[in-house]
Order: sequence, then structure tokens, then C-alpha cells
Amino acid sequence: GHLGIKRRDAQGYMGRGAAYISKRDFVRADQDLNKAQQLAPGSWRVHALRATMLFEMKEYRKAVSEYTSAIRLKPDFGFLYLARAGALVLNGEYARAIPDAGECIRTDPRNAVAFRLRGACYQSLGRLDEALTDSEVALELDPRDAENWLARGSVRSALQMHDQAIADIDHALQLDTEAGRYYHAYANALRNAGRHEESIRACNHALKLNPKDADALEARGLANGALNKHDLAENDFSQVIALAPKYGLAYGNRAMARRFLHNY
Repeated sequence: GHLGIKRRDAQGYMGRGAAYISKRDFVRADQDLNKAQQLAPGSWRVHALRATMLFEMKEYRKAVSEYTSAIRLKPDFGFLYLARAGALVLNGEYARAIPDAGECIRTDPRNAVAFRLRGACYQSLGRLDEALTDSEVALELDPRDAENWLARGSVRSALQMHDQAIADIDHALQLDTEAGRYYHAYANALRNAGRHEESIRACNHALKLNPKDADALEARGLANGALNKHDLAENDFSQVIALAPKYGLAYGNRAMARRFLHNY
């Protein structure tokens, strides 16, 4: 009857709202989600969609709140915990994200993304042995995902397992040669191993894909500095500052290059 019509109407608004989110038309998406919520005030899907919209808008704290509302209404759906964990990570709340990733793993023990995300949280907190364990599980569950090779390579690099880290990130690059950030991860692993010329070549590959890749410019600047090419390092860090003027570390790196360059 009337309740069924309202539910169908709510689903229609949710569907259209989701389409608007994918088009990044957040104003219309918000309007449709408001209408859906009025028709179906107890729907976890409305909260989940609104959280997705806020996530896309980089409003991570608000996204966490909406995912929490969705979880209260649908506490047995592991994906919601994983989604909230992702928002927490991007809000810098690594410790809070760990139990959410764990809850997703409890409901879906073969979810490689949940293991990889939890491993990244452990790594950010300096818990490298736990990070390595989770990255290895993620890779075992899905060895075709380049992100899993990159994750283990990143942890191995932090553990100073340089050769193994380089091999892992190289494998990621074989699976996805167009991912520029894999190249600057590769560059950093090579630089940590003292292979600075190779590191610069990897950065140059990344910059061919995206000339405005500030991470690649920073990695190249560090490698140039290690080779005493302080004029090139200064230029790289200056480009980083032009692209990301709020990135304070680049100013310190440029100042260091200038001190070496001018012998003071």
C-alpha cells in the first residue's frame, strides 16, 4: 500500500542521488538524499550514501558520523565498517580505524582490502611487524592486485628490507605501469637502498605520466641531494613548493640544498 509506494519512491531518490554523487553533483545528490530520508527515515542506505557523498567531498569527519549512523541501523554489514575505517584513515585517525578494519575481517575473513588497510594503519603507528603480517595476508588473498604488492613493499622498505621492498614494488609496476605513485614509491625504495641514479630514473617515469607530481619531484630532489647535485635538488624542491605551497617540509629541504649549494 502507501508504505510500499513510499519505500519505492525513497529507493528512486537514493538511486538518483547515487548517480549524482558519481557525477560529483553534490547539491542535487544532497537534495535527493534529503527526500529519501524523509520517506524512509530508518534507512541505513541513506546514511551510507550520504557518507559516500561526504567522503567524495573530503569531509571525512562528517562521513565518519554518517557511517556510524548507518552501522547502528545495519550492524552486521562488514562493508560499512571498512568504509568508516577508510574515512578515519584519511582523517588521520589510524588507531580508531584498526578495530573497524578488524570488524570487517571478522565478517569477511577473505577481504584483502581490509587486511591492507589495517596494515597501513599499523605502519602509520610504527607497528611494523603487525603491518607486515597484514600486508602478507592481503597479498596471499589477492596477488593480482598491484596495491597489495605496493603495501608489502612499503612495509619492507620501512623495515630496511631494501632488496625485498624493491622487488615487491617492481612487481606492482609490472601489474600497473601507468600508476605514477608506484614509480615514486619505487624511487623512494631505491633511494633508501642507496641506488640514487635509479631512483632519479623512476621519478622521471612518474613525471612523464604527470609533470605536476609533487611526490615524484620531492623524491627526485632527495636523490639529487644525496648525489650532491644541490642545484638540481633546489630546483626540484622549488617546484614542489609551487605545486604545494602549504607543504612545510619542502621549504626545509630547499633551504638545506641552498646551504650546501652556497657552502654555508
